[in-house]
Amino acid sequence: MDTGAIAWRWLTDVSAQGIQATYGRLPWSPEGSGLSLHAVGAVLDVIGRGLFGVDEHLDRIEIAPHLDGLADTHTWRLDGWRLAGDSLGISYRPADRAVTLRIGALTRQRLVLRFPWLTPGSCVTARRGVTPAETLPLVAMADGSAYVDVRGYFEPAEVRLSGASCNR
Repeated sequence: MDTGAIAWRWLTDVSAQGIQATYGRLPWSPEGSGLSLHAVGAVLDVIGRGLFGVDEHLDRIEIAPHLDGLADTHTWRLDGWRLAGDSLGISYRPADRAVTLRIGALTRQRLVLRFPWLTPGSCVTARRGVTPAETLPLVAMADGSAYVDVRGYFEPAEVRLSGASCNR
């Protein structure tokens, strides 16, 4: 009997079970605990979708933070959030009624924004590298949200959204 082949088969079976059934945590680990991939995914989902309201669709990225009223003078940050072929960063301080979004945007991205202070007169600017900031049109939608289209380019875009008017 080839013990190497038996050991390899056992390792393959246990690995498959760990991936399929317990999401990476072997059920009889010596520590008796450990963070499974499922648990890590659940934590990341709570942060990305639950707190920051990031939801990626084929034609848009929705951002609707649920942070207002928690700690309004705290700057909430989400950095390096992976999207399909892109990344997103959010810096939001509810008391300032302003948010900064950083997105790679190699291709055009539609950002659907939902903030309690958002109005059709809110100011949206985008800057890439050292180029001057450009004002982006904010398009109001029937459900109270609004969207902006960020054009594609080689350098990441820093999009700033403010509750104040751009003409101030």
